[in-house]
Amino acid sequence: MMYDRARGPGYGGTASVEVLPVSRGGVETSLPIGVAPPSGSATARARSSPRSGTGSRAAGVVLRAVVGFAVVGGVWEGLKAALSVSNARLPHVWSVLAYLGAATAAGEPEWQLLLRNLATTLQESAVGLAFALVIGGALGVATAKWRIFGRSVTPLLVLTQTLPIVAVAPALVIWLGQDWISKAAIGALIAFFPIAVSVQRGIRDVPDDQILLMRSFGASRLSLLRTIELPSALTQANAAVPTAAALAVVGAVIAELSAGTGDGIAVVLLQAAQFYNFVPAALWCAAIATALCGLVVVYGARFSVSRLARLALRTSYLPDRSL
Repeated sequence: MMYDRARGPGYGGTASVEVLPVSRGGVETSLPIGVAPPSGSATARARSSPRSGTGSRAAGVVLRAVVGFAVVGGVWEGLKAALSVSNARLPHVWSVLAYLGAATAAGEPEWQLLLRNLATTLQESAVGLAFALVIGGALGVATAKWRIFGRSVTPLLVLTQTLPIVAVAPALVIWLGQDWISKAAIGALIAFFPIAVSVQRGIRDVPDDQILLMRSFGASRLSLLRTIELPSALTQANAAVPTAAALAVVGAVIAELSAGTGDGIAVVLLQAAQFYNFVPAALWCAAIATALCGLVVVYGARFSVSRLARLALRTSYLPDRSL
């Protein structure tokens, strides 16, 4: 909710400050965002047990995933029937699922081949996302706190996102080597930008009245950053983490194609595409496995970052504006 508070002497008009309801002793009051509620309040007690809804949230994620795949399967079969698409061009859903148990040329089941290569891609994506969070967060804080630095660096940050990554990736692989480090670096190069922009916006969106209030109590710049600016930045970053996680997976897959190594889900996708006319289900299995890898990275990153943010800020409450 919002309220208007008249400014002190020397100021004209009113300022709008975002507040949170706090209940204590049966009386409900309000506190500005960034100010912790009293330890004895009902709000503080409610926030002290963040694990209470973790199980229900996890079940909700699984349920949404199952319903989503069911809807996609229904649309798949509906389009196939309506357009009279042959099995050679688009196999049935059950044909794709059945192919997971088929044996590969090496004698191992298809699902085992997919899991082995997905583990490699998952590692590269996770490390790339970790790099992106650290680098993007540091750049976001620096560009928000030092305006001259921000005006100088922001065009370069935008330039990194306009470069065609398909053309740049082979050069990066040659420079950094063909191991997982180069693939994680390419994933980080794609994923850091949403984090940097969201952190910068979160710090700059802090109302001036909150800054003035904390300074009137003698708060230092470091205290302002920890108690007001970082919570606002982390709230914005929470909404950008799923986007950055998905981009990290895309970057890892592109890097695997450029590296030409024998590990990673991109290798399975490339091999399956070459034999699509003979075994179309193989490509769809690899594509679905890649999508599942993206879901694991996105929701795993969302969960981990929110928990780490609460620990870093020593609070059990962090507004959730992500997926």
